[in-house]
Amino acid sequence: MRKTCLAIALAVLMTVPAAAFAQEALIEVLHSDVRAEKVALITEMMMFTDEQAEAFWPVYRDMENEGGKLTDQRLALIKEYAENYDEMTDKVAIDIMKKAFTLREKRLALEKKYYKKFSAALDPITAAKFYQINHEINMMIDIQISAGLPFIK
Repeated sequence: MRKTCLAIALAVLMTVPAAAFAQEALIEVLHSDVRAEKVALITEMMMFTDEQAEAFWPVYRDMENEGGKLTDQRLALIKEYAENYDEMTDKVAIDIMKKAFTLREKRLALEKKYYKKFSAALDPITAAKFYQINHEINMMIDIQISAGLPFIK
């Protein structure tokens, strides 16, 4: 089952070919069925008891809702990159990188904030296991998105 869910998630992610630089395709990846597949993978890999699931999922939904704002900011940054791609300037490159670093910092801050909440709702070890799984899934998504973005000329 885990391999099936992972294969489906990767198939969804592969809808953004590396050579394509279409904003719509990137948006589709970030707002697609990946979230549902992510939930399925987490469910299968975590093997929660009913009690753990009851404590975990509300915190997870809160984290995903808050993280959605960061996703929107990331999409705006990708759009800005695309709009400036053909005529990139030093000033724009510096601005984009500042925003990219800020987004990474915000993502890490969100993870730290919610690790505390997951640790309180479950226990630190179970929360750490979730973070391992979540990190791996997010890395796969990030790699696919990066593969769809061309390098600056």
